[in-house]
Amino acid sequence: MSEGNGKVARMLLDDAPAARDLAFEVAVLARMEQRRFRRGLAMTAVLAVAATLLLAFLMPGIESVWQQRLAGMLDNWMIAALLVGITLPVQHWIAERA
Repeated sequence: MSEGNGKVARMLLDDAPAARDLAFEVAVLARMEQRRFRRGLAMTAVLAVAATLLLAFLMPGIESVWQQRLAGMLDNWMIAALLVGITLPVQHWIAERA
């Protein structure tokens, strides 16, 4: 190898990027995922509290409508299916937005 090529090779090696630190990258990704998880958990908790408060305020009106009109028309399994049919799309929509 000529002296000029050796000089260029040394200069290129001096400017080479540092080796990747996989442990650091994994730690950073883990922290990012933990933050995302905590944010999703906080969102779920806030929505659960909001839904509980909303039901607490609306329950007297819902109960009177239930007793007067709907009690004879729907069975318990239909109520469960209706609740699942409402909550699953809402949960999916919330998960997509997070």
